[in-house]
Amino acid sequence: MPLATCVRKRQKRMFRHWGQYEASGKQILLDNFLNSSLRLARVCAGALEPAKAVPRQYRATRKEAPTSPSAYVGDVLKPLAVFATVDGDTGAWVCPATNAVSEKFAEIVAEVLSSVKKTEDSLLRLKKLRKAASAAEPTVSDDDKIRQQLLLDARAYAEQVRALNVEGSSSADGIVQSIEAAIEERAIAKAS
Repeated sequence: MPLATCVRKRQKRMFRHWGQYEASGKQILLDNFLNSSLRLARVCAGALEPAKAVPRQYRATRKEAPTSPSAYVGDVLKPLAVFATVDGDTGAWVCPATNAVSEKFAEIVAEVLSSVKKTEDSLLRLKKLRKAASAAEPTVSDDDKIRQQLLLDARAYAEQVRALNVEGSSSADGIVQSIEAAIEERAIAKAS
């Protein structure tokens, strides 16, 4: 659910419960709520920066295929989890922030996948030009490892969102689905 929708829902709920306050008081409460949610989202989104470095972990390193999520994933929603334990009305504050973080994660994943695809296509063109299709080619390419790592990270992130019990889990699941689609697209391209 987009941030604006969550804010509108919260605004309606606040206006019902705070009906005795004048309009300016309501606006102050709404502004504080929105600012707090956005601040939380910015803090959490800052922890997503290492996702941009996933390709560097696997390009020309001969590193094994990933089997677990990256360490940064555990820190992404920690501020929200802490805030949720302090505030009893978890969904109202955490939902907008979670959705904003999910949107940022989706942007980063799309950017990384696009970069990986472009690099992979360039390398394939070079290989075809050299006609160096060797039998010693690794079974799992660096690009496949990058996609697999992003998938593991996205699944772990989606699980954390579900653990917060907020409405934003569908956007987190969408990130997983986009990575799975990229992996499937690559498998089809390899087969042909």
